[in-house]
Amino acid sequence: MVPVTVLIRDVNDNSPEFSKQVYEVSVAENAVKGTTVGKVQAFDEDTGTFGTEGIRYTGLGGSVADMLKLDPISGILTVNSDMPLFDREQAARHFVTAEARDELGYGNRNTVQIIINILDKNDNAPAFLQNKYETRLLENKMDFETPLVVEATDMDQN
Repeated sequence: MVPVTVLIRDVNDNSPEFSKQVYEVSVAENAVKGTTVGKVQAFDEDTGTFGTEGIRYTGLGGSVADMLKLDPISGILTVNSDMPLFDREQAARHFVTAEARDELGYGNRNTVQIIINILDKNDNAPAFLQNKYETRLLENKMDFETPLVVEATDMDQN
């Protein structure tokens, strides 16, 4: 008898799978370039570059995708815009899609949704509800003839 060694060669038959079905992250509306927004992570059951070791995060899609950066190796999502990116009073949430590919970014692919919640900052001045408030206070009286209610609001959340 002669010992025989059989080597089984893996084929790229699995796609990357993200660790979550949907990622939900939060970022301040005044976030500047370089601010970390979140991180995605994918795994692949194949071996070598066909598997987890070969996963690359290859793309972002969505309304603000061009102002964000997805690191191809780490999966870290950062703000990549010199201009103010978020305004919670305009949109409290943004939706983007991240893509992962195995085989060093050239193989099987999968995508995941990222929900970006915008955290409010106190960046709006209050405004009076009316331009002018009037009432009368008669001489020697302690109270106005009609109560005077002055109201102001701003667009900030809190």
